[in-house]
Amino acid sequence: MDNLFGAGGGGGGGGPEQWFRALPPVTRIYLGLTLIVTALANLEVVKWNDLDFSRWEDVMGRGSSGRAEVWR
Repeated sequence: MDNLFGAGGGGGGGGPEQWFRALPPVTRIYLGLTLIVTALANLEVVKWNDLDFSRWEDVMGRGSSGRAEVWR
């Protein structure tokens, strides 16, 4: 635990930014988007209810033809 964010002996350092950049790309994108969406919802820029995808239609979407538009 001493080497978290480069703390402790053995050098390098770099801090949280270097730790974040060392994450795999998918994890970095997921973490970044999660933090952004959470901040927007807490600042009431986006309503929490708008983020609720409890219905299947909300997740899959429906086009004007009424068919699922999975590709979107």
